[in-house]
Amino acid sequence: MTGEEILVVMLVVMVTMLGGVLLYARHYKRVPPNRAMVVYGLRRPGSPIGFSVITAGGRYIMPIRETVAWMSLNVHTLELTFDDVGSDVRNHGPRLRIQLVAQARISGDGDRLLVAAQNLLGKPDEEIQRIARLAVESHLRAVCASLSAQEVGANRDAVAEQVRERAEKDLEKIGMELPSLVLREVSARREG
Repeated sequence: MTGEEILVVMLVVMVTMLGGVLLYARHYKRVPPNRAMVVYGLRRPGSPIGFSVITAGGRYIMPIRETVAWMSLNVHTLELTFDDVGSDVRNHGPRLRIQLVAQARISGDGDRLLVAAQNLLGKPDEEIQRIARLAVESHLRAVCASLSAQEVGANRDAVAEQVRERAEKDLEKIGMELPSLVLREVSARREG
């Protein structure tokens, strides 16, 4: 082999290696701390499901055989006002106006994250917030219906914790969590 042929072979080897590195880099996906990467399309050996969820680090995505989707793990702050919450329904208690602030998010916990991927993947943030709001509202109404207006007003922290716990049990079933809920204001609703 002549010097020129060796140079051409070395050049071809270097270009091939560089191409391989660039191809690998193009298909390696890194996961930021506030997101979860859902990889689907290829069932991994030993996995009973056809997708995996990765929350840290990164992974090589096999071209053609695998696809990536992303889920946000950001906290959603819900500032809600309910103007017609019944209290003490057995004794026809007064209607209440309740303002609250809640924090809702897709859970980063391993098992719940798999459930979230099945239930929430592809849903916009507005839909996720709506789901959380409905859970909070239904349990707020249920808790307040069993208490007098005075009990709701005097025990706001206890009422908030009871609502949070009940709503979170429902939200867990779809892969969400409710880290906090605070009753900001409780007042008798004004008629008229």
